Amino acid sequence: MRVKQVLKSTVEPAVFERIALTRLPELQKSGGLFKPAELSEGGGERTAVSELRSSAVVLLGLTRADEVGLDTEISIGSLRTALLNATHGGEITVGDLGLAIWAESRADGSAVGELAEEIDGRIGGRSGKLPLEQVAWLASGLSEARLRVGPGGMLDTLLEEVARILLERTLESGFLSDAHHRFGGGMSPIGAQFHGLAALNRLVRSEYPDSAPIRDRLLGALLDLQRDDGAWPGVIDAKGGATVAPYPMLTVNQVAVGPMALGGSGEALTGQESLDWEPVKRAISWATGGNGLGFDLIHEEEARIDHAILPRRRLGPLGRSVGKATSRLGRRPVDPPPEDLILDPALTSEDMGWLLEAWAGR
Repeated sequence: MRVKQVLKSTVEPAVFERIALTRLPELQKSGGLFKPAELSEGGGERTAVSELRSSAVVLLGLTRADEVGLDTEISIGSLRTALLNATHGGEITVGDLGLAIWAESRADGSAVGELAEEIDGRIGGRSGKLPLEQVAWLASGLSEARLRVGPGGMLDTLLEEVARILLERTLESGFLSDAHHRFGGGMSPIGAQFHGLAALNRLVRSEYPDSAPIRDRLLGALLDLQRDDGAWPGVIDAKGGATVAPYPMLTVNQVAVGPMALGGSGEALTGQESLDWEPVKRAISWATGGNGLGFDLIHEEEARIDHAILPRRRLGPLGRSVGKATSRLGRRPVDPPPEDLILDPALTSEDMGWLLEAWAGR
């Protein structure tokens, strides 16, 4: 028998700060970087996330925490050194470098030029083929670096190219196209759209031409796609502007990445703080018991959040074809019954980093 949850429409930012700062030390490796997460994709299969990406997101969150005066047990200098030493390796993606330059711009900024050169060497005119998520991180990172270090030189050139690519990805639906081969065509994970919105917020602040109307269209498309239970679906058809697969639903998208992006837009458009904006409150209500399992995914006393709610079984080729056909026909996919959903309680350093980036000092 499921215990009925008492829904909370808000969670104090200090709770998210405490969860992240409590858990991050145990996730750090002896060399300074953070453990790569192994996340369930359903059906018992697991996929690894790069430790360099995880470490870059953690550094981003920790520099945010440090900037607002929060005490951390982790040496930002040591993590920064370990990450910079790893940026010349083959495993790091250009999107990881975008995260790294974003964090570096909040530190002393001395390595911004070095990271910009590394990004320039990796892009090589291929930024149009990058996954949306990576383009968004580049746009956010380069925008922050240019703002804090100052305009001129390579930063201007790189940001102009990346901004152009991001702005050209707008679709009639209002969403942004995602070039990632795993999702093909217009299929896009919702998190990539949120990161795109966060990047557009920064381009608007940088007064890039045409970025404001594109930002507003994407914001409207995302708000229209918010579900009755307050959550955003896992995978969407960006071209058709419809849900393809409700699950997996990542908790971090609902309580950190989404609020980070929506808050930047909401504060600009409505003057409301992130926590007070209704779409953010509804998403947090999903995470505190309004989800299909009826579970509270935010554990204040244990200082952790559950990673995701997943379908018990992965769809086969027929199921995926039905999902795509449903999207094309404009029909809303049917949620699986609760008994076909499972909880992924994984604790990931990347989730902790995004919690800090979204909520530290709010």
